[in-house]
Amino acid sequence: MRAERSVILVNKIAAFISLLILLAVLPGCSKAPPQASDIGGMWEIEESSTSGTLTLRPDATFTADTDAGKLSGTWKIEGDRLVGTVRRSTVPGISEGYSWASVISDWSKNKLDLTNRSGETEHYHRVR
Repeated sequence: MRAERSVILVNKIAAFISLLILLAVLPGCSKAPPQASDIGGMWEIEESSTSGTLTLRPDATFTADTDAGKLSGTWKIEGDRLVGTVRRSTVPGISEGYSWASVISDWSKNKLDLTNRSGETEHYHRVR
């Protein structure tokens, strides 16, 4: 009986130590936010109802060419967000000085997912 208790106690301690190791390792598994050099380039939106491109230049300027019109301005990364300020626009309802921020919800060399304030995610693939 005493040996059974010892085995149970050892198993509980081993499970607890495994849990502690897992909790220590998990934070290192999450993807760090991208740097400007990771997402710079030309991206094409993958939506069927909308078409267009978003170009993020190394000099921190952007252009967007969409069905609704054209935008240009500046961009930067703040933590996990892509933040832009419009300098010129032909899109109805968007004027000079308009700012936007989207969470970079997923990214890789050829994929960029941006989630806007409304919770809608736009999917992009790299053109160049």
